[in-house]
Amino acid sequence: MNKALALLTPLFLLLSFADCQLQRSGKTAPSRKTVKIIRHSDLPIQFDAKTRNRETQRFLALLNHYRTQKGSRPLDVDKKLQRTAQWMSDDMAAKNYLDHRDSKGRGPFKRMAAFGYSYNTDKAENVAAGQKTAAEVLESWQTSKTHNRNMLDPHYKVIGIGFSYAKKSKYGWYWATSFGGRKSR
Repeated sequence: MNKALALLTPLFLLLSFADCQLQRSGKTAPSRKTVKIIRHSDLPIQFDAKTRNRETQRFLALLNHYRTQKGSRPLDVDKKLQRTAQWMSDDMAAKNYLDHRDSKGRGPFKRMAAFGYSYNTDKAENVAAGQKTAAEVLESWQTSKTHNRNMLDPHYKVIGIGFSYAKKSKYGWYWATSFGGRKSR
């Protein structure tokens, strides 16, 4: 192994975290479980719309495969939840934080309503930071009981997936998924 690479490798490892929130037909049950995974690499990269689309599509495919293996139906992308999740991951990346409360002080369900998803149905949000690929974020959420429950819950029919990168932020990579129990109009 190249000596320079061996010396630099520890510098590229950062902690990544994940968090989720859940709402059952109007009732919020916050969770503050944190999952630590050492995977983040702050290597110089090209992050653009093509990368974002590729990884969000990959996440959807991996999640739907996982759901069908566990007996749940696949999820469809919902435009309103997609905008919600992408805005959230962009906001976390731009403002360097990891939380369900966004920079405007809104929780996930108020944010969903602000983006037009205001149905009285089951809803949930998973957020994560540090995982640079769809496979990594899926794996980290699978190891968390609450995140995993959100991903497999048969009440959810639709999803929005957000993925962002900010080189100078603490975690670099930011993910958000918004789950809903019905497709929006």
